[in-house]
Amino acid sequence: MAWTVMTQEFPNTGEGNQMVLEYTEELAAPGNGADVIVPAGVAAVTCALKVTAGSGKVQWTPSPLAAVKAGTANWYDWPLGVVVADASDSFVSAVKAFRVVNVSGTVLLEATAQ
Repeated sequence: MAWTVMTQEFPNTGEGNQMVLEYTEELAAPGNGADVIVPAGVAAVTCALKVTAGSGKVQWTPSPLAAVKAGTANWYDWPLGVVVADASDSFVSAVKAFRVVNVSGTVLLEATAQ
């Protein structure tokens, strides 16, 4: 899975265009999703989790990218913990990567980064 690059336009505001990254992943069985690397220069990542008849969470890591790629990163649950209903939260600069975790049911992660 990879980020999709979108462009958000701000016509007539003097702000020009801004790059927005989008990522989507659905898990229909318990387990961890892909480790999603946050590109350098991203100030914030917003994760929305849609839960269908089950529960899930998002995890994040401040570990170096080498640790993420080697599978040795330390992962932390997002502040909302395990959720049983749709939820969203934002992460800021310390996040090097994130992933969705399906505890049960089906979960859909939609993330945006700017």
